[in-house]
Amino acid sequence: MTYKHEYITVKSSLIKNTFQTQDLKGAFIGVISLRKR
Repeated sequence: MTYKHEYITVKSSLIKNTFQTQDLKGAFIGVISLRKR
């Protein structure tokens, strides 16, 4: 039971990290496109 709970926690944290990196990527791309103008 504990193992399953830990697995779910790790999975959710991984998903959170993925979203954070995507946000950073989006911001980075936004800055680049602003500089190109």
